Amino acid sequence: MRDVEIWQSRAEQSAAGLNQYQIQGLRHTLELLVPGSHSVLYQGYIVIHVNTATYDFFTPALRTRLAETAEAYHLRLGLSYRYHDLLETRFAFEQASAAIQFGSHIHPDKVLYLYDDYALYHLLDQVRSTSDLRRFCHPKLLELIEYDRKNDTPY
Repeated sequence: MRDVEIWQSRAEQSAAGLNQYQIQGLRHTLELLVPGSHSVLYQGYIVIHVNTATYDFFTPALRTRLAETAEAYHLRLGLSYRYHDLLETRFAFEQASAAIQFGSHIHPDKVLYLYDDYALYHLLDQVRSTSDLRRFCHPKLLELIEYDRKNDTPY
């Protein structure tokens, strides 16, 4: 069985005034730009799930197209870490949101924010109120920890 590998992006509209038809059109546009993606509206945000088997789907060309689309629609996009379980969707949404939150303050001229670039800021912001710091670990580290646990490796 192949792992389900999903990236999540959250689109935040900074300009008010889009009607439902325009929002649906924007969702469709984003889905066409990102291979293997599906979008939903959640709490007023467009949330895009990307099902992919590789880390390299997020090419420089795709970054450029997403940034151009975001600028055209006055959006800010946040991209979470990749995750393997749909039950982790909430954490991916939080990561995409944190990428936008911290990225827009640190780099206000950008429109596309990767959680990987802002995870440390999120960690420092949350460490005083969070008991489970594992959710801030990179997914590959969690895979190694799980592998060691299953195989009784002393690392």
